[in-house]
Amino acid sequence: MARKFKIIDYAKRMVIEELYSQNWSIPDIADHLGYTLSTIYRELDRGNTGTLDVNGRCGYKALIAQEKAEVLRKNRGRRRLNRPEIKT
Repeated sequence: MARKFKIIDYAKRMVIEELYSQNWSIPDIADHLGYTLSTIYRELDRGNTGTLDVNGRCGYKALIAQEKAEVLRKNRGRRRLNRPEIKT
């Protein structure tokens, strides 16, 4: 069976930010929103602020994650210009 990929929109990212700031566990956030655990971990990495939050965990901002996701989506499938040629 083919996988169904769900794109996280900005509203869901705001929910993740709110729940994460309320010190919810990552598995609970994943269950609540219906995403896999790895998806939430990737999302928290994407929106990492580089500082610790009030709970002592890595900070997360939905706006940072949204901007990174838009850039990744925009550049999806494009070739790199400075790719070295392979000689056979």
